[in-house]
This record gives sequence, C-alpha cells and structure tokens, in this order.
Amino acid sequence: FSDQVNLLKLDLSYNRIDEFNNRTFNGLENLRDLFIQENYLKRIQSYTFFHLKNLKTLNSFDYHKISFIEPKAFLSLKYIENLNLRQNLLGSLVENTFKGLKILVILFLNKNHIQFIEENVFKELEYLEVLDMSHNRIQFLNRNIFYGLKNIQILNFYNNFIIKFEANFNIFGSTIR
Repeated sequence: FSDQVNLLKLDLSYNRIDEFNNRTFNGLENLRDLFIQENYLKRIQSYTFFHLKNLKTLNSFDYHKISFIEPKAFLSLKYIENLNLRQNLLGSLVENTFKGLKILVILFLNKNHIQFIEENVFKELEYLEVLDMSHNRIQFLNRNIFYGLKNIQILNFYNNFIIKFEANFNIFGSTIR
C-alpha cells in the first residue's frame, strides 16, 4: 500500500487474512477508515497500526481468532473512540495492551476466553465510559484492576467465573452506574 498516499478508506472485511505486521499499513498515513471484520487474525502485533496516525474508524476485530494482543499494538491510534474485540480467543490482557488509544470511550472484550487481567491494563483509558467483559473466564479482579478509568459509567462482568473480588471502586468517585 506504500504508493496509496491518498487512500482514505480501506475495506478488507470477510477475507482470510491471518496476520498484519508493522509494515502492512506503511504509507497509509492519510487513511481515515479501516474495515477488517471477520477475517482470521490470530494475534495483533506491536506497532501494527503505527503508520495510521489519522485513523478515525477501526471496524473491527470481532469474530476473528485473536488469542493475544502484543503491548503497544494500538500505539498512535489516538482518534479511535470505539474498539470491538468481542468473540475472539483472547486469554489475557497485559499492561500497555491499549496504549495509544487516548480517547477510547467504548471497549468490547466480551465473549473471549479471558482469564487473567494484569493490573494497570486500563490505566491509559481515562475517557473510557463502557467496558464489556461479559462471557469470559475471569476468576479474579485484583485491587487496582480499574486504575485509570476516571470516566467509566458501565462495567459489565456478567457470566464470568469470578471467585475473588478485590477491586477498588473508590477510584471511580460517582461516575459508575
């Protein structure tokens, strides 16, 4: 795509793409809309979207086979407000997974296989209002799991395996519903 400097919209949905790397979108600095739903992605590598500095729509990662998101995979996606990662095979979330998503408001992680969430994984998502973690395999919610979520309004952990709950809700003030 390096010769397509004027490309604004790219739709790669409903194909058999199993991997993007940090050079896939090289040269697409002006791209505004990327559609990639229902492919066969297995992981999202670090710096995959590094060249997409003007991307406003990323639709989406639902119904792939993603089992891991490397730290800083979304670095430079500063205009994305909604990220859909539902119906994948994610097993864990590690620190810096969502680094770069500066104005993210809605995050769907439901219907995965998430068992482990590292503390501080959401620390950069200060504008996040909706977090859907329903239908996963989460057993423990550690004390500082929600650190950084200053504007959260909806937390959905429906249908998990939670047996230990240490999460600190005092960090929310009065924003949570």
